[in-house]
Amino acid sequence: MKKKLKFTVFLAFLLILAGVFSSCKEKDKLFLMIDETPMTITDGGGEYSIAVKSNGTWSAVVENADWCTLANSTGTGDGVITVNVAENTTTTPRSVTIKITSGNLTKPIVINQNSIEDLGDYPKEISLTAYSLFAPCWENVETGMVIIINSEEELQNYRNCDAYSAPIDFSQHTLLVVKVSATGYIYNISKQLQKLSPNGYKLNFEIRSSGDNLNTWTLRGFLVEKIHKTSLIELETTVLRDEPWEFAPDSSASIVGKWQLVSVHWPALWGHPAGMVDYRPSNVVYEFKENGILTITEGTNVSNHPYSFGDMWETPGWPGLLFNERWYDFWLSTEKMEMMDPLMDPTRHYRFERIN
Repeated sequence: MKKKLKFTVFLAFLLILAGVFSSCKEKDKLFLMIDETPMTITDGGGEYSIAVKSNGTWSAVVENADWCTLANSTGTGDGVITVNVAENTTTTPRSVTIKITSGNLTKPIVINQNSIEDLGDYPKEISLTAYSLFAPCWENVETGMVIIINSEEELQNYRNCDAYSAPIDFSQHTLLVVKVSATGYIYNISKQLQKLSPNGYKLNFEIRSSGDNLNTWTLRGFLVEKIHKTSLIELETTVLRDEPWEFAPDSSASIVGKWQLVSVHWPALWGHPAGMVDYRPSNVVYEFKENGILTITEGTNVSNHPYSFGDMWETPGWPGLLFNERWYDFWLSTEKMEMMDPLMDPTRHYRFERIN
């Protein structure tokens, strides 16, 4: 009986010992796990991650693709592999396999990258939406440049304050910033953005300027559909210049008659560029009558004001024109006239041409 009991105890000990060895062996068994679902990424590329779970040392390798690189390719235990994918500027999709190996275990993952959009027929016109820029807040923008901005970080390289600036959704839009110049006041710009190839664009500017012999510039911003930072944008500028505004004031010329407001001009001040507004389409007419009444017609609106001449603010030698309770500097010839309000708006010059 004692022998049988001793045998039973010994057998139980062997079974326990076998379980311990089996448990240790199971615990020491090498394992390697990743999410093997293929990754599909945009043509823009970027930085991506692959999570690795393992109880051993592992390594990763990219198979035959210089456009896909690994920031870290080895590790021990659980870890993350950082994958950098370059932009695909071609119209052909591409794929690469990354293999992660630990001992005799290998796990592959496929990365598929889309091609750049192929729009087929070129050129194609791209829609432009004006984006207001406050010129004093902008720097590092040279004349003739087209700056492509795709993030807030890139925006801060050129903008030093947020005054009068609306937020931009950079996930949907690219901001284009353009600085152009011309001789004379710039008063109208027509623009067109064309896509010439999968990665090439042309921005056409047609500028109308006054005939004044001074150099002016303007800074313009536009929101467009996403454009890659590496895209090439050619700027083509055409300047349509008016005849120079030149006339010799004549003190003997009479102001009596009808004058059409042609334009309003202002110089570059406090970081703002010089500019001009063309008033010809508005058909604003000033009619100075011999009875001392000035009739101003703006479309269907007509108003009457008494006018007179004298020394401005009773200052001898400073002749002025008084109407609507305001004094104006004025220069007059038989065919042209220029006026300026030195008190309320000394930077703006109003130009008229006689129409009768």
